[in-house]
Amino acid sequence: MKKIILTLSIVLAGIIGANAQAKDHTTETVEGYKKMCGLTDEQAAKVKPMAENYMKAEEARKAKYAQDKDNKESVKAEAANKEDLDNQVKAILTPEQKTKLEAYRAKEKQEAEKAKATEGKK
Repeated sequence: MKKIILTLSIVLAGIIGANAQAKDHTTETVEGYKKMCGLTDEQAAKVKPMAENYMKAEEARKAKYAQDKDNKESVKAEAANKEDLDNQVKAILTPEQKTKLEAYRAKEKQEAEKAKATEGKK
């Protein structure tokens, strides 16, 4: 009986921990958009459910590609999820905020390409 209770406690703690972690990532995502684009509180409230859906899609992607050794399909799916979220967010942004987001993403892409080129030289 003690083993069953202990096992259930561990499982429950894992579920609660995973849920808290997903909420933290959702909050981080919303805060990231606030920082990148200068979202208003009203816009941030609209982004929150979008970010929650994004986190669910990411969890599904990770589960689907857990055994993917070369990781290429997982990377493509992650990029598609990120692009989908950006497109949803862009729908509520002002033109100035869209410009900020696009500039941030362009800088991100440039830094990733630079890191990849540096890594290739090693």
